[in-house]
Amino acid sequence: MAKYGVIIIGGGFEATAIIIVASSEYRKPGVIGEGSLSGYGVSYCATCDGFLFRDREVAVVGGDTATTDALELSRHVGRC
Repeated sequence: MAKYGVIIIGGGFEATAIIIVASSEYRKPGVIGEGSLSGYGVSYCATCDGFLFRDREVAVVGGDTATTDALELSRHVGRC
């Protein structure tokens, strides 16, 4: 079985499998009520949640990423 190596600051290790989990935090616009509506109409992932808004009107708020999210959503929603 193949072994893979990972070198990190302060050392390293070997394993037969390596799972790397990277995370990011969405920048939230800070709109009143945003937190209480998260998961109930407010979403931060067009790719993950776009189908939930099929044939509905949606609004996209943000900068550069919002443009790509709007393009992604346009494949699912009624009007973006």
